Order: sequence, then C-alpha cells, then structure tokens
Amino acid sequence: VPRPSVLGVDLARPTAFHLYLLACVVLAALALWRIVRSPFGHVLVGIRENEDRMRAVGYAVDRYKLAAFVVAGGIGGAAGALYTQFVGSITPDAFLWTTSGEALLMVIIGGTGTLGGALLGSGAFILLQSLVSSYTERWMLILGVTFITFVLFAPGGIVGALRGRIGLRA
Repeated sequence: VPRPSVLGVDLARPTAFHLYLLACVVLAALALWRIVRSPFGHVLVGIRENEDRMRAVGYAVDRYKLAAFVVAGGIGGAAGALYTQFVGSITPDAFLWTTSGEALLMVIIGGTGTLGGALLGSGAFILLQSLVSSYTERWMLILGVTFITFVLFAPGGIVGALRGRIGLRA
C-alpha cells in the first residue's frame, strides 16, 4: 500500500509520515475529547452508570450505543488505515486475537475510562515491549507480571496512580 500525498507533501519520507501520524493522533484525540465533554458524551456516561435510569428518563439508549459504536469503529478504521500505510501492507497476522488483547492491555495499564490513559498505556506497553524484548525472549512473561501488578496495586492504571499521587484530574 503506497503512502499518500497530503496537501502536496510526499509522505514517503519517514519524517513527513511520522508528522502526519502525529497530526492524525492529535486530531482524533481532540475530536474524542470534544465528544466526551459534549451532551452526547454525558448521556453515554449516564448509560454506562445506569442504563435503565437513562431509558426511564427518555433517552433512546440503543441509538446512543449505536452512535458510540460508529464513532469507535470510525476511529478504529482510521487507525487500521494508518497502520497499513505505515507498514506498507496488511497480513492476516494483524487480525489475530493477540492484537485485540494487546490493545486491551494498553488501555488497562494506562487507565480505563480516560482518554489520556489509552495514550499513556500504549506508550508504556510499547516502551516495555521494546526494552524487555531486547534483553530476553520471555518479554511476554514480564509484561504479564506488570499487568497483574497494575491490576492488583493500581486498578486505575497509570492515570489512577497519578491521580492519587499528585491530584491529577482527567
């Protein structure tokens, strides 16, 4: 899959492509941040907390869930397209269950229920994977121990631990 040309800039050069990826991540994060803080996002939080109550108040819960699924699918599809451009091709290995498991680990390590947690968790996961795999082939074992440690001692993930330590607001 060839890399596109955006606004006359050839993205075949690694620096240009990485800046393009950074711009896409920032735009997606801003869009999600805006959605979370909109009335739509507040309704989704209400549905997560007490679905029956939101239905009783008069919200079309199934439509809100469908809309949230569409937004998530759009972001996921954009991420898949960017990954394909980054790698240059796509193989069936990208669709293994372990890929979904890694994404869940990233979110849990970073902190569920927060936008920043997903970013911090993915950075921590990739950093841990890169560092530990350079020393041993059993990096997955160390990652598993790290995951269990986070679940036991920091159930809110990195963001939850930072909230407790420095009073960070999400």
